Amino acid sequence: STKQDVRTRLRPVERDQVSDELKPTYDQVLALCGGEITPGPTRILVNSPALAVRTRSLTNYFWGKSTLPQKI
Repeated sequence: STKQDVRTRLRPVERDQVSDELKPTYDQVLALCGGEITPGPTRILVNSPALAVRTRSLTNYFWGKSTLPQKI
């Protein structure tokens, strides 16, 4: 197994591949990512839009609203 194999095992889902029921959630994920799903965890999570929204919201909390100091 090469690095290339790992990266292509799970391809990102495009909006037209998402069920009508999940399209609003997919759109929310896209909005949370600044309108573009870039390589990384979000590209993988978009295969489960509901999980991606929950994960991204938590990440945004830690980045912008957490009271933890920058260096721990």
